[in-house]
Amino acid sequence: MTELEKLNNGEYYSMDDPEIAKIHYRAATLCQQFNALPITESEEREKVLRQLFGSAGKNLSIKPGFFCDLGINLHVGDNFLTNYNVTILDMAPVTIGNNVIIGAGSVVTHDIPDNAVAVGNPAKVIRYVENKNRCEQ
Repeated sequence: MTELEKLNNGEYYSMDDPEIAKIHYRAATLCQQFNALPITESEEREKVLRQLFGSAGKNLSIKPGFFCDLGINLHVGDNFLTNYNVTILDMAPVTIGNNVIIGAGSVVTHDIPDNAVAVGNPAKVIRYVENKNRCEQ
């Protein structure tokens, strides 16, 4: 089994593998590009995020200071909002549901369900919210 197959299966893998390193460097570069863009450049910021994430729903709102490990293992639903300085450690697949808010300075290490507010290091769900007029355009 290749290191990439291990990664995709959520198993231990070698970060020294050239293919894994290439994915990691790509994610670091895209995070750097994203964080360097002015917050007023919403279309360009979203374009970079869609290149970075494995999949993403509609209405992304991610503040500067965003980082992730690989990007390809990160899947977010509709109406996803992070505050400033959020890190998602997606060395194993991380799925974040619809209508989720991640608080400032949080470090996400696992899946977050729909309609949740998560904060902390590691991020934990602190409450659930009703989806009434939230982030919908």
